Parts: sequence; C-alpha cells; structure tokens
Amino acid sequence: MTRNINDDRTEVDQLAASYGWVNIFSQLTDMGESASNYVDGRKTQNAGATVYCPGCESNSKKWSLLKDAQTRGAGGCWSCGVFFQYDVLMFWNNWTFQEAYKAVRNLVKQNGNASKLVIHRQPKGPTEYDLKRWKQQREKMYNCWGEGYAVSDPIAKPLVDYMIGRKITQIPSCSNQIRYHDNLPYWVSIPKLSEIKVNLEQSEEELNRLLDAIESSEHFRGYLFDKKTDEPYMADMGSHPAILKCIRDKNFNFRRIHRTYLSRQGSKILLPEHEMLGAKKMFSADGETESITGSMLFLDEVSEIMGAAEGFETASICRQFTGLPMISTINSGGMAGLDLPPGVKRLFVFEDKDRSLAGALASKRLMERYEGTDVEIIRIKVPFEIPEGEKGIDWLNVFSLPNPEKYIPNLY
Repeated sequence: MTRNINDDRTEVDQLAASYGWVNIFSQLTDMGESASNYVDGRKTQNAGATVYCPGCESNSKKWSLLKDAQTRGAGGCWSCGVFFQYDVLMFWNNWTFQEAYKAVRNLVKQNGNASKLVIHRQPKGPTEYDLKRWKQQREKMYNCWGEGYAVSDPIAKPLVDYMIGRKITQIPSCSNQIRYHDNLPYWVSIPKLSEIKVNLEQSEEELNRLLDAIESSEHFRGYLFDKKTDEPYMADMGSHPAILKCIRDKNFNFRRIHRTYLSRQGSKILLPEHEMLGAKKMFSADGETESITGSMLFLDEVSEIMGAAEGFETASICRQFTGLPMISTINSGGMAGLDLPPGVKRLFVFEDKDRSLAGALASKRLMERYEGTDVEIIRIKVPFEIPEGEKGIDWLNVFSLPNPEKYIPNLY
C-alpha cells in the first residue's frame, strides 16, 4: 500500500521546523558547509563564496538566505526570486515535491532534532547605533514620500509616459499608494573589502567588478570616501524621476517604499548590468517592526474577490483588462509569502512564467498556505511558451500583444 504524503505531513513539517531548514539545506543541497556561515536573525546574507543560484545562466547571481531561513526555509537570488522550504530543494536538485518531501522526511525522522547539529550563532540585540540608524532609515522614507506628487499632477509626465509605453492607459491614481518623485537621488552602497572577505567571502575581483560597472555608467557622479580608510563607501548615480509605491501589510500599516527609477523620456533608467544596480529598489529599513514579509502594494480597496500579480506594471494591466481590484506583491517571494487582508474570499493569481519556475512555485506555495481556509486561490497561467532567448513571460507581455482582449481569461 502506497503511503499518502498527507498521512504524516504535519508531523514531518513540525520535525523539519525543529531540525532547522538551514540544517536541512546544508545536508540535502550543494550549499553544504557554507550554510554554517548563516546567522539567525541577520538580514539577507549570502550562503557562501562559491554558492551561486542554480537557476541563473552561467551561475551569474549569488544565492542568499533570508534572515529567518532557519525557521521559514527562505532563500533565493535577485533574478529568480525567493523560494521556501521544499521548493528550495526542488529548485536546487530538480526534484519533484514527492522527492523533496521524502528526503526531508527521511532526514528529520532519522536524526530527531536540531540539537544534534551545529548550533548557529545568535545575533546580539540592537545597539544604540542600530536604533539611531533605524530611525534615520524610517525618516528618510517618510521624507521621500512627502516629496512625492500625485499621479494626476502634470509634473508626473515621465510616470504617465512609462505606463502608456507598457499599454497601461488606466493608471492607478490612489495618492496614498502611488506617487511620483521628480528628482530622487540614486545611491549605491559599496561594501568594504574587509567586510566582503569576512561576511560574504567574495574576492577583491568582485569588488572591482562592481566599481567598474558603476564607473562605466553615464549617471556616475562620484564617490563618498571613508575618512579613515580613504575607501569609497557610496557611489552617487545622480538624481532621477521615480515611481514611489507604498508597501503595506494586511492591516494597511505602512512598511516600506519601493522605487522604480525612470528617465525623463519615460523609460526605466539605463544602468550597467550588475546585481547591485537596477532600476527597481526597495528602501532599506532594519528593525523588528520593519519586516515586509506578507506585505503588498494595494492598487484598489479590499474586496471579496481580488487579483494579484508580482510586478506593479503587471498588476496594473491585469486590472485594466479584467476589471478586478488588484494587489502587487513586487516579486515571487512576496507572492509566496503573501498575507491577505481580512475580507478576501477569492484571489486570482496572475502567475509569471519563468524558466526558473519561480513564479509557478510562488503561487503554488501561496495556494498550499491557504489550503483548508475559507480563501480560494486560483492560479491564472500564461497561455504561451516562453520565447526563445527570454527568461520568462508574464501577463504584461500577454496583454501588450495585438488584440489583447482575446486573451482575457474567463474568471467566472
């Protein structure tokens, strides 16, 4: 008789949580010994010097573990998004869920609990300096938001041109969620070489690769230098138009500001290819109350029936063609960990289709989390194959095709 996974799923999940997902990853994936560098509670950190994301071409992106990876099993890279628990094992080892589950089950039942493994270092409590820095981060966000203009203001033309260039003509105009900044500074933090060697185990060559990318940009204005070491610690990439998006939790509490930097002509700002450079940025905000896990961008008021998509642009165009009130989760990690607001009974997930499977795994994870609740999660998959040479396709691509009305899914 074949044993049903559901027969002992609860028990295995509890054992896995006790055992620790970082410990599980260290034994069942190629992260191996580098997982021992993990520090519980520290913000996103690289697993180790030679640990690259297995889903990226030519291993071009570093794989990182999130600060709560031991309990939530969260890890990912900037390109492929965030994965959780069994999905990490499926992604790394090209396993099915059944294979991943069986491996975890055998490991945790054989070894008992995490006390038999390495006890990872625990973080120290916040210092006075930490508290001051966290306060400055929050004030920086609030000031930025206060400097923003309503989408309907004539000065927001680069934002309007950007959206129209993506076939989005019904632009969400809620001033408490989306604003336009006409001249937002773009800074790049540069890690110290000593910190790179100790914390991220990166080489001097990688630091030089970052500096070369920065200095090759037409937007580069200069460095700020450490007075003691005379080493650069910040790079000034000029000031630019930007879309500001307010990220809130399920109770509508403010959590973070996400920025998309634009050109004056209404396109994304053009930057050299490097994982630390990009048109889209999330404001840094440390501290126990600053977690954005489960949070989202509300494009509309909460309704019993809603839609969700990863990107703001994708959510906007889905809103335009389906008439659904929408939320944006910003990325696949946000989709997987989405914590829906009270009152939502049915959620249509307009799923990204990626070669890395990040979008599919994220919506699958979300569906699993709400299984057995009074919330119905319905996955709406892209009806096309990924074009050759592309990393993925989403509903923004679909609704940007000629005669987009014929691709509107039947939701009812």
